[in-house]
Parts: sequence; C-alpha cells; structure tokens
Amino acid sequence: MKRSVLKDVNFVFEKKPTFQDPLAIVDNSDVIMAQLEKKVSEMYLGTNTLFALELGAPSISCQMKQRFDRYLGKTIEISTCAPLECSMETASDALWKELTTIRTYPDKSYRYMQTSKPNSMEKNFDQILQGNDGATPVNGLQYMRKFEEANRIVLTRASTMLLPTEGMHMGCNAWTVVSRSETDPLKAAEVRFFTQLFIEGDAGFSARTEDV
Repeated sequence: MKRSVLKDVNFVFEKKPTFQDPLAIVDNSDVIMAQLEKKVSEMYLGTNTLFALELGAPSISCQMKQRFDRYLGKTIEISTCAPLECSMETASDALWKELTTIRTYPDKSYRYMQTSKPNSMEKNFDQILQGNDGATPVNGLQYMRKFEEANRIVLTRASTMLLPTEGMHMGCNAWTVVSRSETDPLKAAEVRFFTQLFIEGDAGFSARTEDV
C-alpha cells in the first residue's frame, strides 16, 4: 500500500479534532437525511463509470488509491471484486439482510434504523472512532437504497459522520453491485464494492491547524 495513501487515511482516523462545541443531538437530521436520499439516486445513475472493463474470468481483487475529485476534493477510494458461487438473488438477499439487521458493537450504537420507502433504509448512529491519538465520538447518518435490474442489483449508501469539530464532517459514498455470471447466470454471480472516503466542510468553514 502506498505511503501517501496511508498518510491520508491516518488524517481521517487518527487526528484528534479540536472540540469547539460538544457533539450534541443532531436537530437537523431530517434535512441531512433528505440530502442523502437524493444523493443515492444520483450515485446509482453513475454506477457504470465506477469499474474498468475486465476481460476473462472474474477474480478476487482489491485496490486502494488516493484521488482528487472535482466535487469532493481529496478522496480515498477502495474497490473490491470477487466471484460468487451462488445466484445473484441469493447474494443480494444475504447482503441486504446483513445491512438491515441491528447488531451490537462495543463502539457503535444506533439511535434508529427505519424504512420509510420500499428497498430503502435510514440509519442514525453514534460511534467512537479509535486512533493513535485517542478516541473521537461521531454521530452518523446513512441512507441506503437498493435498485433491482434484470441482470444486476445495485446498492448505494451515502453517509455523513458529524465530527466534534464544528463545521467539519466525514463523508462516505459506497456502491455494491451484484451481477449475474456471464458463464453461469443462474447459479453464479460477481460482486463489486466501491467506496469513497472524504472530508467536507460547511460553507464558510476554515479549518485551523489544530483541527487537522
């Protein structure tokens, strides 16, 4: 893994933010969730541009790189691909069940998980991010939606994690694409994951040295 990529990952997970205000209950979560709902639809429309065309039999692969996005700025991008010995429907059902089941974690708790529309899920959670410089509490909001097509199923997830530093938050866009195998479309499939991690600031926000 490239040293420059690790450096930027550490920037996100290891630096302890300056506490300008305590992390309070999010009173505009409905507004943020509506923005995330709109984003997952936009993400779905851009699914075809995520993965390079690969020839031959699918194989297990994983890649992480740093990239500058014209809209998001500096991002960490992770892409993974793997063949599956089950049908597209079986794989999609198992993944959806995993992502919509409330589980107990030592550093994460859910305020709510709810479904307001078919094939969608809204999550509001509190989490402690562990780093070498200490622990950072965050409040996270996520909107997830499933899009079903004849030969593939796409899950898009848009997340915002509000940091204790006022005006700064971490974003995560994630795509999961489960498609039929070209050689055995009824009994085999292929799954691809693509994730973007990035830092965003509110309009007019200017980070101080101690914030980053």
